[in-house]
Amino acid sequence: WGEYASSRPHVAVTPGQEAASVLIRNREMITQDLLKRIGTKGNKFDLPPDEKQLDTLMRCMACILCGDRYDIDIVEECKNNVHVKTLAAFLDNRMCVPRDMGAMP
Repeated sequence: WGEYASSRPHVAVTPGQEAASVLIRNREMITQDLLKRIGTKGNKFDLPPDEKQLDTLMRCMACILCGDRYDIDIVEECKNNVHVKTLAAFLDNRMCVPRDMGAMP
């Protein structure tokens, strides 16, 4: 990852930090998607239907992804939050990767 990121100043130092960056940059759209899906009959994800709580959950997830940049107690508190785990499952279910996306060299 270091070699890949070294020639791209817009890319974070670690893959986790890059994922956290993308999550935070897109949190408003993700929140709207979550709120739309939480209210549906087929929703299997038990997440709070509150914009502020969802934002906090995404920030917790970003904290986990950045790991060593935060106090260990804060990271552990985030890891133990059942809703953060549910959010991770939701995002994993919703993740889309373009078919033409190449592999890292």
